[in-house]
Amino acid sequence: MEVIHRKELSTTVGGNVTLHCQLSQDKEVLQITWQKESGRTSENIATASPSHGFRLMGRYLNRASLRTEGWDSSALTLHSASLEDEGCYKCIFNVFPSSPVEGRMCLKIHVISEPQVEIRSLSQVGDKKESEMLAVSCLAMGKPAPEITWDLPHGYHGGLQLHHIWHSNQMVTVISNFTHSPSWPPPEKPATCVIHHPALIMEIKLPLPPLHNQKGYMGEIGICFAVLLFVHLGLLGYCFWKRKPWQERQDHSWLWVLPCYWALGEANPNTDEGKSAPTCSIQG
Repeated sequence: MEVIHRKELSTTVGGNVTLHCQLSQDKEVLQITWQKESGRTSENIATASPSHGFRLMGRYLNRASLRTEGWDSSALTLHSASLEDEGCYKCIFNVFPSSPVEGRMCLKIHVISEPQVEIRSLSQVGDKKESEMLAVSCLAMGKPAPEITWDLPHGYHGGLQLHHIWHSNQMVTVISNFTHSPSWPPPEKPATCVIHHPALIMEIKLPLPPLHNQKGYMGEIGICFAVLLFVHLGLLGYCFWKRKPWQERQDHSWLWVLPCYWALGEANPNTDEGKSAPTCSIQG
C-alpha cells in the first residue's frame, strides 16, 4: 500500500494551489494528518478524522481548506499563496491495523514584479556630437530569475549585457542592457524587451519608444520645408503672371526692368554723357 501524489507543484504569489493525496488501496482510515516541513522538524497544519472532523491549525486556520473523498483521499487547498508557503508537505494516513503511510510533495512559489524599461542619454554636457549615445535597459525582478531577451530590428548596435542581483528573500533582479546610437530614419519595427517567467501565462513584450535623436534632424526638416515653400510660391506667381493679358503684363513690365537699371547703374556709376547706359528688358 502506498500514497499516490504529485511530487512537485507550483503556483504564483496570490494564487490558490491544492495538494492531493490518495491511498492505493481501500483501507480503514483513522486519521489524516497534513504537515509542513520546517528545517529538520515538521509542524501539523491540518487533521481530518471520522470521529473529530476537520481541523486547521496555526497560520493556515483562515488560509486553507480541507476536504476528503471517502477517507481514502484528502486534498488541502492553500488560498492566496505567499512565499512563506513554499516548501515540502506530507500527508500521513493512520490506517487500522497497519502502520501509518505517507506521501511527500514540494511546493514552489513563483513571483515576478512589473517589468520596466529605461532609456537614458550617455552624452556629456557640451558634447557636440551629432548623434548621442543611448543606454537602454530592461529590468525585471522575480523568483525564479526572469529570462530577458530582445527583439531588435536591423541597425541596432552595442553588445547586450546581462546582470543579476540576488536578494535575501530568494528574489532575483535581472537587468539586460545595451547601448545604441540613434539613426535616421528610425526603423519601422520598434525594439522590444521580451520577459519569460513561470509565473506568466504568456511572455510579456515591452516595445520601446522610438530611439532616434530628433536634434539636428529638425533643422534639416525646417530647411527643406522652407525651400519647398519658396519654390511653390515662385511657381504660383509665375503662373499667375502668365495668365494676365499681354497689355497688362506690358504695363507692369517696369516692375522687372527697374531693378535691372538700378543694378547696372550701380555697377557703372560713371557713364559718359552721350553714351547710353546698358538696359535690360523683359520679353513678354
